[in-house]
Amino acid sequence: FVTGKYESLTVWNAKSGEKIRDISNTTKGYAPLQFSPDGAILATGSAGAAGIRLWDFQSGTLKQTIPYGGAALDAIRFFPDGQRIAATVRRNQVYIFDIQSGRKLFGDAHTNMVTRLTFTPQGRYLEVPIPQLKSGIHGLGNWCLP
Repeated sequence: FVTGKYESLTVWNAKSGEKIRDISNTTKGYAPLQFSPDGAILATGSAGAAGIRLWDFQSGTLKQTIPYGGAALDAIRFFPDGQRIAATVRRNQVYIFDIQSGRKLFGDAHTNMVTRLTFTPQGRYLEVPIPQLKSGIHGLGNWCLP
């Protein structure tokens, strides 16, 4: 499992409780964290607009940074196939990126802050809970995925 503080992450052996390694980041800040479906890649946010950082979990080395040009990330989620990643930022944006190329595939603005992302069990839809509206009704944004 992984724990973190502002300047570093620590990887621990879940069975023994032994520390495996530290992962340090020159841009500071890591929230949120998300593992790829196969557990090989750890995606982290970073302070400011540095981007989504993709780490090789076994070695702790930075593999790639996907810039998104926004504020701090609220949530990131790998697609079930592990080939794409969805992200939300405080500017009320939902983005989808291709992992291989880092290219933005989708960007959509909301009038409310989006802080969570989830996929339907088959991975066909991305669901975005929308906070309580003035009317007192909660909403759910759905995108049908290719």
